[in-house]
Amino acid sequence: MVFNFTYKFKACAMAVASESLLIGQTRSRFSVQSGQASVLGIAFSLILITGIFTLYNVSQVSTEKTNLVNAADAAAYSSAVHVARNLNYIAYTNRAMMANHIAVGHMTSYWSWINYADDVVSLVDDICDTLCSFIPYIGPLISTYVSIVETGIDTAIDVAEVAGPIIAVENDVLNEAYYQSQGFLTGARYAITTLPGVDPISDLQESVLQSYHPDISLHGVTESYPSHLSTNIKLQGARARWIADRATLGLYLEAYGPGDDDGRIKGLVERNVDELASQRSDRWLRNGQSRNWRWTLFPIRLLKDGETRHLEDDGDLNWYAEDRFRFQTWNFTKFRYDTRLSTERHTADTQDDFYSGYRGIRQYTSVAEDQDREDCSGPSVTAPGMVSASDCFGLTVIAKRNLGGARLMAPGEGGSAQAGNDMYTIARSEVFYHRPHTMPAFGAQIEHANLFNPFWKARLSD
Repeated sequence: MVFNFTYKFKACAMAVASESLLIGQTRSRFSVQSGQASVLGIAFSLILITGIFTLYNVSQVSTEKTNLVNAADAAAYSSAVHVARNLNYIAYTNRAMMANHIAVGHMTSYWSWINYADDVVSLVDDICDTLCSFIPYIGPLISTYVSIVETGIDTAIDVAEVAGPIIAVENDVLNEAYYQSQGFLTGARYAITTLPGVDPISDLQESVLQSYHPDISLHGVTESYPSHLSTNIKLQGARARWIADRATLGLYLEAYGPGDDDGRIKGLVERNVDELASQRSDRWLRNGQSRNWRWTLFPIRLLKDGETRHLEDDGDLNWYAEDRFRFQTWNFTKFRYDTRLSTERHTADTQDDFYSGYRGIRQYTSVAEDQDREDCSGPSVTAPGMVSASDCFGLTVIAKRNLGGARLMAPGEGGSAQAGNDMYTIARSEVFYHRPHTMPAFGAQIEHANLFNPFWKARLSD
């Protein structure tokens, strides 16, 4: 029994020792492999952090680039709108000058007609003084009526003597002011220059760019590009296009006068008068039923005729009005022996009539002749029977923004951003002429771009 117990005790002790030795060996193997996952975790964390920073920088550059592109587009479009509005202003003022000149023509015609009426009423009054005394009852009434009419005409003449010169001088001064304002908006101020305060287009573009971000500015045509962009075809092409655009705009406008425009302004005034006469009976500037008449009481015929002519003399536009009153007698086969009872002749530039200094439309701004211009869209149907020949010209903007600190982009990568340098972008807009579809055609077939209709518009271009 004692032997058996001792044997079992030793066996158990040996088993426990063997198990302890096995556990120790296992722990030794595990302690050798511990810490391997930490190395992988650190490496993955570094990659993740680098990716996050890279993504952040890329997104920042992308956001700045989008903002720069939007700013350049806004600057290009704003400058095109500015030019289109100025061209429309010139069109409005050209039309206003023609309207003022036509108003003086109406006044000249009215002055001639009212003096003719005064002559006729005075003649009737003289006849009535001789004959009405022999007509009982009716004679005194006729004499009284004629005297009232004569008094009214004399009052109208007194008013016209004051109003006529005022209207002539006022319209003459207004036309000169309109032309001077056209020169203020155009001309030398559209020349090729980058001086602040001299070039309103560049100043406007710069202010629009600055409104997006203070670091965004206009790249002047005289500024140089960074060395690694000095051979960039797009940027160099944009510089050349900028110069060509400004040269085209400067040559597009030209000042004309009645003596050097091949009768353009004189013809336009007369076409407007014809249009007025076709819409209603214009008794002043065109012959018509209300300006001319005849009355026959055999063997006597009374005739009244009048005319108003639009004249050009030594580069000045003028109005000439004449009203005649005459009678004819029958001579067996027809009315003959024309006798004039009254003839009134008046002009707008006569001191006795209105204002000796009146010169009509002395100068105006119009599209320069013989200038090659870009046709943006080609002829397009804009109204029934009307085709608009759309002349246009462009405006180019080269905008830049300083990126500040270094970026995770190699110099030249992407072509738009460099480490610690500027980002550039190009935008372009167009100013074009286009008659709205709702405007009537007035029988014309083709309407070329002009500065007498305010149909200039702006748009962005590729």
